[in-house]
Formats: sequence, structure tokens, C-alpha cells
Amino acid sequence: MAKQEALIKWRDLQDKAKTFPLGRVYEAGDLFPATKRKVPDDRIEELKQKGFIGDIEEEKEEQKAADETEQPKE
Repeated sequence: MAKQEALIKWRDLQDKAKTFPLGRVYEAGDLFPATKRKVPDDRIEELKQKGFIGDIEEEKEEQKAADETEQPKE
């Protein structure tokens, strides 16, 4: 399954905890879900249709990983 990221700032009313009793807030670019919890496929599709999240492109993931491992040239 593809990974998702928040496209806009939004509050997940289905992800509440003591530290965020009104729901977890996602900023644009944050990974979804923020934890390793299992999110049903129909919920992911609902959030995509509403424009809250989108799939992270594999090329973008690969470039980010390459940027993190690239060492400066001397």
C-alpha cells in the first residue's frame, strides 16, 4: 500500500488521545497516519476524496532517501 501525506492542515477527529483530545492535527506534508495504527482502506479513500491526504509518489520518497544519505563532496 502506498504511503500518504497530508495535503492541507486538518484535524483527524477519529484520532484522539490525552495529548490531543480534540483530534490529531496534521500539517501539509505530515505523514498519515502519524502513528503505526491501522487505518481502514475506506477511511483512507474518504480522506483522499475530501482532499485531506494524497499518496506519496515513490520517486519523491526515493529522492528524499537519497538526499538524506548523500554526503557532501570534498
